[in-house]
Amino acid sequence: MTGTIRFYLPKTRQGIVQTEDGHDLLFLLSRDDLDLQGGDVVDFQAVPGRPMVLQDMTVRRRWAEALVNEFRPLVNEFHNTVRIRA
Repeated sequence: MTGTIRFYLPKTRQGIVQTEDGHDLLFLLSRDDLDLQGGDVVDFQAVPGRPMVLQDMTVRRRWAEALVNEFRPLVNEFHNTVRIRA
């Protein structure tokens, strides 16, 4: 499955992931070596339960990388049109 992290608490390894079909799943991460942030796109295997346990999770795209890539043209245009006087 693929989804987007909406919320994650590293201390408890619990969070909410929104699947591609729009469902929000409360989850417990099965390992603690991932540094997840809201907006990260992840691939995972879900083990049913309450909360659902996510296994074999890999980060497909970090939210910060996506933000930089999507807004880079706008930032470049801003820098080209604004002159800052010292």
